[in-house]
Amino acid sequence: MKSAVSPASATSFAATIASSASGADIAAKSAALTNIPTSATALLRLVARIDLRPGSLTVTLDPTRLATLCNAAAHAIDQETLTLNAPFLMRKRGVETRLILQDTPVDPDQTLIRNIAKAHQWYQQVKAGHRLSDIARDAGTSSRRIQHMIDLAFLAPDLVGQVLAGTQPAGFTSDWFKQHGLPGDWQDQRDLIATLTHR
Repeated sequence: MKSAVSPASATSFAATIASSASGADIAAKSAALTNIPTSATALLRLVARIDLRPGSLTVTLDPTRLATLCNAAAHAIDQETLTLNAPFLMRKRGVETRLILQDTPVDPDQTLIRNIAKAHQWYQQVKAGHRLSDIARDAGTSSRRIQHMIDLAFLAPDLVGQVLAGTQPAGFTSDWFKQHGLPGDWQDQRDLIATLTHR
């Protein structure tokens, strides 16, 4: 079973939660932490409390359960190390809303990528003289949706690159685009999208 904690991270955390422990004790605690499974159920057993505030996630670990896992006395654990704080962003993809911890690698937005690809395809069909209603029928969608999304074909190339890499501002999603659209000028696009909160 894959571990939830890398050996280097486990050693660092073991030294932090039990700063007065000997080297051998830290090594033993590190080994125990490395063996934590990745299942959500196993990890949640170590959590005493989760506080969610706008833009901030705070997780407080259970000292007794952590001490049991590390074969240590609860009073020997540095209480200040039991509270973990992380800033986060809310990202909406269709009907799904996700919490994204800042500075955490994020998978590219496949919905937005698909819509950009479709927009290019639809634009080429329009250029070739096809009627919007025929394009919509062949694509199994509505003319209205095509009108809403086709301007993604004119997204600045560097912004397309950001979307493919998953590094665009978190607020730039298909849902946002449908509601707001984008200016035609590439620099205006960059300036607007830059306001949508970076990861």
